Amino acid sequence: MRKDIVIIVLVGVCLAFSDAQRPDKKKKPAKQLPGGFQNADANSPPVKAAADFVLNEIKKTAACSGVTLVEVTKARHKIVAGSVYDLKLKFKTASNKVKKCKVMVMRDLPDTASGQTVGQHKLMTTGKPKGKPSKKDCACANFTN
Repeated sequence: MRKDIVIIVLVGVCLAFSDAQRPDKKKKPAKQLPGGFQNADANSPPVKAAADFVLNEIKKTAACSGVTLVEVTKARHKIVAGSVYDLKLKFKTASNKVKKCKVMVMRDLPDTASGQTVGQHKLMTTGKPKGKPSKKDCACANFTN
């Protein structure tokens, strides 16, 4: 009985070491969480439309009318009752300073009953949910200084 246990332990140790020594064994990539964010093409029409919506929201304040979109540096997308875009954007201010910010934009499903064929964009957050915006928020206050 004792001899059987020793043999089983030795076999287990040998198998563990032989598996660890295999150079062809690779780590599996992280799985995408169902219903979670997935990377999106920063140049795709839906991402560009969401970024343009953010730009237009920023430009609604007169002090930010000279702000222009430089590029979408990162985009993630998730489908819910519509689509949510988590964006990192780069803007140029009227004084030619380049500023980065992050924002979440929701695009509703179209309301076909009323003849609407395209969903409407809405700002979910400009970064910090309450109070004074942080320096990473897509808020006009960050583009005027």
